Amino acid sequence: MVVIGLCGGWLWAAQTHGAYQGTIQVTFASPNPQDARDPFTKAINPLTSSSRHSLIDLAAITVREVTGLHTPPQAVSGDVTLLDSGVYDGSRVIQPNVGGQWSYAFSEAGMEVQATGPTAESVTTKIDNLVDRIRASVTAREDSKQVPSSRRVRILVSSGPPPVYFESGSRVRALGGMALVTALTIAAMVQLLRGREDRLRIGARPVEYAK
Repeated sequence: MVVIGLCGGWLWAAQTHGAYQGTIQVTFASPNPQDARDPFTKAINPLTSSSRHSLIDLAAITVREVTGLHTPPQAVSGDVTLLDSGVYDGSRVIQPNVGGQWSYAFSEAGMEVQATGPTAESVTTKIDNLVDRIRASVTAREDSKQVPSSRRVRILVSSGPPPVYFESGSRVRALGGMALVTALTIAAMVQLLRGREDRLRIGARPVEYAK
């Protein structure tokens, strides 16, 4: 059983490992005739005020609604991907944080949509579903405020369909790990067999009875 297990491990380590990953940017554009940062511009959409943070706040609310109340651990760098975090089949929507690991500061009215999976089609499906949920969230809020279609927030997607790439794992690391596992397994088996031989040797000695 040990030999069969090790053979299976070596076959697994020799294969190509990795997953597909895709990332797109979703940006909210102001419906106002001028830049939303202009304090003299009257907002034509109640979700976007004259404040420069109105669209940023809307993006933050949308991310929270799409992802739920759970806030994932903040990465040290914004360049850390799902695959870097060890997530080979999942998705996330985050708002770019410029405040670092220990503080939150947002300067963009948008979000990053990222997904991983075993196939390119599954990644594309996850990203499309998340974009649809983002659109639905904003639309529901605007419907509740009875915002006319001509005055609604424009939702811009960086690309469609989203670009998906295959990120391969390190075969050298996998083989190195199997080499270590094999060495430890052989050492453990040798010690086990030696202990068994010692017990058999002791059990085979003749017993002398005192007269």
